[in-house]
Amino acid sequence: MRADVARTLRFWFDRGVDGFGIDVAYSLIKAPGLADLGDAAALVALDGHPQ
Repeated sequence: MRADVARTLRFWFDRGVDGFGIDVAYSLIKAPGLADLGDAAALVALDGHPQ
């Protein structure tokens, strides 16, 4: 996956794009042993925001 991301970035940089906003980069990897989130709908119910 890292190679795919690198190729995608290179593709756009070669075409003059100055940068990227990678707002979900934190979700690309997870520490071993870290539990899954579970039911995201429960979190939306807590704060009312679907994001």
